[in-house]
Amino acid sequence: MAVSLQGGVKTSDKFYMLVATGARMVLSLATFVVIVRYLGPANFGFYAACIAVASVIAALTDFGLATSSLRAASMDRARSAEIVGDALALKVGFSLLATLIAGGSALLVVSGDEWLVFLLLLVGMIAYSLADLAMVAARVNRQFFLEARIVVLTGIAMFGVVAAVAAATKSLLAVAIAFAATRLGYLVFARFELRRLLQPLKQFGRSLSDLVRTLRSAGAYALDSILTMVSSQIDVIVFATMLTLAELGTYQAGARLVQVIVPFSVMLSSVYLPALSASRVNSNPHREFRSLSGRMTIEFSLLALIGSLMFLLLGPLVTQYIYGPEFGALNQLWPAFAFYVLHRFIASGFGIQLVALGRIRTRIYSQVIAMTAFFIAAFILIPLYGFNAASTVMAAMGLSSFIALGIGLLREVDRHPVVILSFFGIPLIASVGMLIG
Repeated sequence: MAVSLQGGVKTSDKFYMLVATGARMVLSLATFVVIVRYLGPANFGFYAACIAVASVIAALTDFGLATSSLRAASMDRARSAEIVGDALALKVGFSLLATLIAGGSALLVVSGDEWLVFLLLLVGMIAYSLADLAMVAARVNRQFFLEARIVVLTGIAMFGVVAAVAAATKSLLAVAIAFAATRLGYLVFARFELRRLLQPLKQFGRSLSDLVRTLRSAGAYALDSILTMVSSQIDVIVFATMLTLAELGTYQAGARLVQVIVPFSVMLSSVYLPALSASRVNSNPHREFRSLSGRMTIEFSLLALIGSLMFLLLGPLVTQYIYGPEFGALNQLWPAFAFYVLHRFIASGFGIQLVALGRIRTRIYSQVIAMTAFFIAAFILIPLYGFNAASTVMAAMGLSSFIALGIGLLREVDRHPVVILSFFGIPLIASVGMLIG
């Protein structure tokens, strides 16, 4: 199963990763629309709150293992099965502990069916994150076709089952059961399909010293991983205290679409991380890294421009033909959402290059800066302008992340001309676009 990492990133790698990521996006959004339609505002509100909390808990159990194991295994492919196996063993342990603590704590807030719904959604989210961690084995070995196959097949099944249950029952508990069952099915299927790239289950985590070493290496990435997830959920938490329920629902109808770019950009970055990390131990690491950095920055810049234009131009059509007239106020938010997408997407490209360089501290600083900008903007703009400023607050966070990560990368790549052009050109394009608009 050995696969050479020489030759950088292949077009086929990017194609299959785009297929996998696109399937995740489309099927996730389709599930979102179906659940909203059949559960109604109140039940969906509780569902969304549980998913937000479960997502943060799943990120805590990851403890940076996805990023650290991908980087470590890319630099030592001979031990990739062992490295990923140790990461999975640690995450299973963290997941069991987190489920016990979160399940017990939830009893203090909710009870009965609501508690069971939360527990089921939490189990589903953790199972999903475990399967995604196992996918590291495929990425390290350049088996992107295998990952795409797993994601597409299980994604269709997950959507079909959850959508059918939601339409047939309109029951929150039934949907939660379907959610947990399908995500556990995804985990089992992924483990089976990846069996040749992973150790047998009985060998996972057998060496305590290896587990400790894996835990220590992941520790540097843990805070960054957690902050990334929190930053994607913080708007829901803060705006829930500042907007009316109707305004929050309208904002979420747009923000949920925008938030898709975060996993999309992270997953697309995973195509480059193995090659970027491997370039650091090759005969001419500086030259190869700069070459990959330039290619990646160009591609991310183009995709960011396309994505932002789609939100700007197609957003009003989504409001009119999918959400309906009751969501008309959402049209005021699309321009700032497009601005956020433009900068947040490129920032992800900058960030993954810093990971390959081992500059995780810079990423952590950028996360803190971005969330600080969010809080400052929220507590200044929302009281003054209310709902209309909600997406502007998100745009401020995206721009702050872009600036912090861009400066950090420029310091590492010796003023790479492509990175410089992206760093200064993208804000200029955004400014011109806003003036024209």
